[in-house]
Amino acid sequence: MKLRTWDEAKVEIMSDAQTAAAYLKAAIEEYEHEGDPALLMLAIRTAVEAKGGVGALASATGLSRQTLYRTLSGLHNPRLDTLSAILRFCGLSLTLKKTRVAA
Repeated sequence: MKLRTWDEAKVEIMSDAQTAAAYLKAAIEEYEHEGDPALLMLAIRTAVEAKGGVGALASATGLSRQTLYRTLSGLHNPRLDTLSAILRFCGLSLTLKKTRVAA
C-alpha cells in the first residue's frame, strides 16, 4: 500500500464534483457563521488544486496567476467576476438563498 501525503489525498477526494460542492457549501456556511473569508478562500483553493491548480485556472480563465494567488490567499476581498470565474472553473456557480431577516 502506497502512502499518500495529505495534499495528494485531498486532491483525490476533491476531484469528485459532488464532494467538492458539499465541501464548499460547508465552507460557505462556516463563513456565514464565523465571518472569516480566509477559511472560505482556502476551501475554494483546495477545489482549484483538485481541478489542476492555479496554472490550469489561469489558462482557463485568462486571469493572471498573481491575481489568482492573491484572491485565493484569503487576505484580500475577491472581485465578484474573479470569484465567479474561479467557481465556474470548479464546475460551480454563485446562487442566492432566502434567509430570515433579523428583527
